[in-house]
Order: sequence, then C-alpha cells, then structure tokens
Amino acid sequence: MGSCLAPFYEATVPASFDYSVVGSKQPAARWAAMGVDTIADVYLDANTQMELWLPAGKDGPVLLLSPNFDVIKVYNNSSSYALGVSLLGKTINGQSGLQKSWPRYERPLSTTQVTNLQRRLTSMGYDTKGADGIVGTNTRMAFQRWQADNGQTPDGFITQNSASSLAGW
Repeated sequence: MGSCLAPFYEATVPASFDYSVVGSKQPAARWAAMGVDTIADVYLDANTQMELWLPAGKDGPVLLLSPNFDVIKVYNNSSSYALGVSLLGKTINGQSGLQKSWPRYERPLSTTQVTNLQRRLTSMGYDTKGADGIVGTNTRMAFQRWQADNGQTPDGFITQNSASSLAGW
C-alpha cells in the first residue's frame, strides 16, 4: 500500500540557514540541499513543491507544507485552521503532534497595533496590500522583507518583541 502525502512535515534547519526563503515554494530536493531535514525522516519525492513555514518564528516548529496543506485551505484560507485540521487528523491516526513547542514568551499584537504596523510598513516601502488589522500572508511577507533589511532574522513572525523597534511601542 502506498503512502499519501501529509499536509505538513515537521523539519529542522541548520544553524546557518538563510531565513529569507521562508514562505517560498521549492521542490523537496532543493529544501534538502539547503539542509532542511524532516524530523520523521520521511521520503519526499524530489520534485514535490513544498513551502517552508515557521508558524511561531525561528524559535518554534519548522514545517514543510505539502500541496495537501493548500487543499485544506480551499475550505478556509487560514494557515492556522489548516494546521489545526492537520494536527487533528494526525491525532485521529494515532500520530503525535508537533515535536518542537511554541515560544510561550512571545505575545501577539492587538488589532490596532497590527493596523498601525501595516501602515508603517507600507509607508516605508514594504507594501502590506492594505491595513486591515489582520496578520495575513502579505503582512508577514512585508515584515519579513523589513526584517531582512534591518538586521533581524527574516522569519516573518510578528510579535510584541520582533515588531517593537519598528512600531515604537
């Protein structure tokens, strides 16, 4: 019996990893060449397009998202929703959840803070495609570009700590 492609695979990245590629889709072989290694040591077809996602930044879990993660998002276009559904599916199958825990010391921004951050990023040339108070893909990518240009690890993880120097609170 063949195996099916899971929505995500937990992975590790090397200490010297170039975080500017977070959020991009690359063939599995390219991720492997960059030192991204699945924790469960699963076989991934070299040509399968995978996206690297750090839902909790560089100090949290590292996930390689398969095309099946995007299939879940067809119903609800939220990465958090798709991760929840994927973890529920793993639990139902008797598999364990994530190995690496979330950095509990990090705190999210309020809706007002996110709106202000979006306006500030856009005014500085990092277009968030609107200021709606929601941390979506466009906001994370704009923040990731700002991080890269300002000496931070460009993981796109927006928290009170990571955004404080930009937002000035």
